[in-house]
Amino acid sequence: MTMLIRKVWGPPGTGKTERAMQVMAELLSDGYRPGEVAFVSFTRAAVREAQGRIGQRFGLDLRPSRGGKVGTVHSLCYWLLGLTRERIFGRNDWRAFYAEQRLPFTDALPDDDAALYEPWEPPGTREGDIFHAWHDWARNGRLSPEEARRYSPGHGLDFNPGRMVRLAAAYQAMKERMGKVDFCDMLETALSLRLGARQLLVDEAQDLSPLQQAVVDGWAQEAEGSSYFYDPDQAIYGWQHADPAWLLSLDGEEEYLERSHRVPAAVAGYANNLIAHNRSRPARRFMPTTERGELVRGAEIERVIEDIQHGPVGDTWALLVRNRFLLSRFTQPLIEANIPYRNLRGRSPLAKVAESVLTALRQGLPKPRGLSHARWAYYQGVVGRWGVAALEGRPPVTVGTIHSVKGREFDHVAVLPDWAYRTQEGAEEDAETERRVWYVAATRARRRLYLL
Repeated sequence: MTMLIRKVWGPPGTGKTERAMQVMAELLSDGYRPGEVAFVSFTRAAVREAQGRIGQRFGLDLRPSRGGKVGTVHSLCYWLLGLTRERIFGRNDWRAFYAEQRLPFTDALPDDDAALYEPWEPPGTREGDIFHAWHDWARNGRLSPEEARRYSPGHGLDFNPGRMVRLAAAYQAMKERMGKVDFCDMLETALSLRLGARQLLVDEAQDLSPLQQAVVDGWAQEAEGSSYFYDPDQAIYGWQHADPAWLLSLDGEEEYLERSHRVPAAVAGYANNLIAHNRSRPARRFMPTTERGELVRGAEIERVIEDIQHGPVGDTWALLVRNRFLLSRFTQPLIEANIPYRNLRGRSPLAKVAESVLTALRQGLPKPRGLSHARWAYYQGVVGRWGVAALEGRPPVTVGTIHSVKGREFDHVAVLPDWAYRTQEGAEEDAETERRVWYVAATRARRRLYLL
């Protein structure tokens, strides 16, 4: 069977996901049934956006849990394998493994979201963190044991290949004993399974690891046609061996989108000047929106907090750091200023607000028992400025790492320039990959970008 390949690429905000929806509409009009068209993306944000657009435009629910084929690579594998959450080796299982092996670790593991999993940034610098990062690195890269021995955790940290191999054996034994699988197990098992899609649409394709790419390639081989939507300048998962070179060399019908519907001129100018230093990238034009926008250089965090407090209600904000340990640089000032926020890579006072607390705030009752005075004061301050709805709905401010907002956009974005020693070492070894990370951060902004 001759497989038709379509390649759609362009800078941030140029409508790649919208173009994917147009392609899906064309396929459905041509007689393909909804279950015969698969939309696969690397990020949860892109999948949720696509699911929302499909529901709005076509009146269809194509989530894998409903028999459809719109999801992340991992979620499609999850449903193909007929797994349940109880079968996934999750956060608490990792804690049990660390305890069994007496491994120190940084307790910042992702939530157990088996249905919409996406990779997290490498963890900290303790031995358990190094094992976790090495194990994912080796398996996503489909490396042999010999190749996996060349791993370097950076920052002068010790790396003992023999010990890592022994820990991997203990980890595998624990999974088998518990009857559970991890996310790499899901992908490896799915290599031998058919997706059953006649047309395959792959969004954020530049971020696929070799293992994810192998799964997607297997699904593409069984399809009549495949479409890839990507931007080489947004490839920021290099630690999982993601490399867009395979897309650039792929033969197929090519379509380039140059006009951004998101990024204003001032922000686009900064982003273009930054990424232009990268030499291993295809030449292309990046046309910003007609809005000028604003670039604020050298601002202090206090300026951002003040602008949030006095800005228009309804504006969205992203406060971004390069490494997770820096999150408190934003979260503490937000708490002190009684600003509601969600934390994509850590804890937030609004993660779970008890119904008793909401009732007390609505009815003006005293502080519920068991709640700290500091937390109660914060809730009261938030309600006084933003209303009770701020504790129940999505807060206007999002705090996270740069990687955690991939595929998202905000009215205002503030980026903290600090980073970890390991990130510094990585930038010295491969400046181009690090520039792509900061390029992604800058281009999340629809109106204003703060470079702190």
